Amino acid sequence: MRRLLAVSALLVTAAVCVTLDTSRAAGVPAIHAVIPTRDAVASQHVLVVLGKSLKRFASFAVRIPDVPDVEIPRESVTAIGGATLVIRVPEDLASLALGSVLLVARNRAGLETTFPVTFTEAAPRIGLFGEGEIQGTGVFGSVDASSGGAGSSATGVLGTATGSDLANVRGVRGVASGALAVGVLGEGNTGVQGKSTVTALRATLTAETGDLAVFEVAGLGVMARIDQDGVGYFDGGVQSSGADFAETVALREGDAPEPGDVLVIDADGDRRFRLSSRASSPAVAGVVSTRPALVGGVLRGADGAATARLAIVGIVPTKVCDEGGPVRRGDLLVSATRPGHAMRAPEQAAPGTVLGKALGDVPEGAATIEVLLQAR
Repeated sequence: MRRLLAVSALLVTAAVCVTLDTSRAAGVPAIHAVIPTRDAVASQHVLVVLGKSLKRFASFAVRIPDVPDVEIPRESVTAIGGATLVIRVPEDLASLALGSVLLVARNRAGLETTFPVTFTEAAPRIGLFGEGEIQGTGVFGSVDASSGGAGSSATGVLGTATGSDLANVRGVRGVASGALAVGVLGEGNTGVQGKSTVTALRATLTAETGDLAVFEVAGLGVMARIDQDGVGYFDGGVQSSGADFAETVALREGDAPEPGDVLVIDADGDRRFRLSSRASSPAVAGVVSTRPALVGGVLRGADGAATARLAIVGIVPTKVCDEGGPVRRGDLLVSATRPGHAMRAPEQAAPGTVLGKALGDVPEGAATIEVLLQAR
């Protein structure tokens, strides 16, 4: 039997799956599911009944063990079309009904069907939940916006949830079990789109081993994945709009280098750097990156400590001056006495002083040109 469980447009604070009694008496309208929930605004238990021709039911009651049937007032039942009923359970009845009870639905001929329902205060809050068996559909939403003009909007399925509990508040939730089962499947020009002012897309791995994300191309197999340790594997390599590899480093107190400035190792602090100001310094380290392609290292230092992204490999815009003479493309560069600048290297540059090779000309004065970093 195909089952469908769905609830929307309610502030939900309690919801559990319902096991349906399939022994329906002849002539009773079809009911597919009953979902117990709670209206957080009105602080009232609610039953959402889904099916067809539900308006044909004449009355409802709650059957509690060892207690006579308690009738639900007709004014507490609201029909939303013929497929959905919202039953607001009176508080005096709800206090007796916590736990497992039976919802009794009667048609005009007095024939009845019962449905097991479990009321609970602690179940997760769910904006939308769908369940379907093989060849079935848990939740299906369809909308045709082909005739709409530019800027028109349409939504097939919308799930909303309000709350601060990340573990229990969900707009749309897909649950699947099995190695190849899929909780939520998105298809189309855009399969799944996330839009948020905080986190557009979040992936949570609940096992000790596995992958946070796997990306496949139909017919080609897995092209990329991110494992449980956050390590990324990319079949076609990684491409970025940046141009260098940089490390996050600590700076000497008082230094505030800019992108393009040359940095040297600070002799007065471990793993600390400062603005260069010595010609052909053997402590030359790299250049403050303008737009790194990849940033390595997580600096764990004192709060508020000044840091910089130090480019150590790649092509980097660098401040270069004519202190060592006019700079031509291909010239080796070393640090200059002008703070944060590089200059043309002498003919016999000492080992450890070369920063890289100039990729542009600086015939006089100072300018920022691209430099191929090659420390040696």
